[in-house]
Amino acid sequence: MAADWFVIRSGKEQGPLTAQQLKEMAAQGKLFPDDLVRRSDMQAPRKASSIKGLLPQTEAVAVHPPPEAIPVQRATDETPLKERKGLIATWQRLSLAAKVGIGVGGGILAMFVLCCGGFGLMMTAAKVGDRAARQSATKVDASELFQDYKANEVAADEKYKGKMLEVNGTVRSIGKDIMGTIYVTFDSGGRFEIGSVQCFFADKHKGEASQVSKGQSVTVRGRCNGKLGNVMVKDCDFVH
Repeated sequence: MAADWFVIRSGKEQGPLTAQQLKEMAAQGKLFPDDLVRRSDMQAPRKASSIKGLLPQTEAVAVHPPPEAIPVQRATDETPLKERKGLIATWQRLSLAAKVGIGVGGGILAMFVLCCGGFGLMMTAAKVGDRAARQSATKVDASELFQDYKANEVAADEKYKGKMLEVNGTVRSIGKDIMGTIYVTFDSGGRFEIGSVQCFFADKHKGEASQVSKGQSVTVRGRCNGKLGNVMVKDCDFVH
């Protein structure tokens, strides 16, 4: 005589059932793998999934946790305190690095601006100073300037060298030196004098220099550079 089967749910046994009836329940989806079943000759119930041949294809079915069951780490209040502290420390380090980068970049930029601004101010001050010096230049005749140097070069340097002079005289020659710099020389006051006062001009004064002729009386302004054969006056311009 075949043994009877029982299905145990919520602590209550349902049955008796034949083996065929139990298989029909499984086929109809009325018996689940976790349901407890017992045969009358068993000492203890077992899960339906453990009874070979009771649940067709049960062994081939792979059970996967639903997507919601996959744990996702988030920086929430449920995150362990140690992990939250680690995240906060990392954020603080990144913030500090960004601030330091901005600070260094800002410092470099500030230094660049200050240097450029300082250079610009220096250039402006130099131009203003040069303009003021030209306006207050010491007036001297070319022949007097040459004779002072001829008489005593040391005393003449003390009097004229490095100073802005406004020199008037009669043109002896107009030309260019071996470097292509425009110059004008003045008569030195003596008919047989070899030396002279030699005044040098930048190319921007080329147009004015081209209008000067020998024997013409002109006035130029520039800085005395001492005597080297001739008495040298540099950075000159024409005074009209």
